[in-house]
Amino acid sequence: MPIHISGDEEQLAILEGVQLVTGSMSIVHVEDVCRAEVFVAVNESL
Repeated sequence: MPIHISGDEEQLAILEGVQLVTGSMSIVHVEDVCRAEVFVAVNESL
């Protein structure tokens, strides 16, 4: 179930703080990370 931050001022403030400190806001979808890990595991010898 995706987490929606619209209307959640506390969650939005956390993301804005991350952006302020790091200069960027990295947001990825969990399925994309899982696919990347599987790809690396399968193609480890490349």
